[in-house]
Amino acid sequence: MSIVTHRSRGYEENLQTFGLISGFFNSGSALGAFVGPTASGFFYDKYGFEWTTSINGFIIIGLVSDI
Repeated sequence: MSIVTHRSRGYEENLQTFGLISGFFNSGSALGAFVGPTASGFFYDKYGFEWTTSINGFIIIGLVSDI
């Protein structure tokens, strides 16, 4: 969620709103830094390099196409 989205939903442009946006961004970044390698390691052990690369590719394409 960006500041533009928060403005359109009626949030004020103040320190609390910026803190909320920053918290969402940092939480998502930290979660991705943990889940990405963990899931990739699991898939690598179970399916091997080729299938893990394909699975990661499909996940990334799904996330990008949702934008």
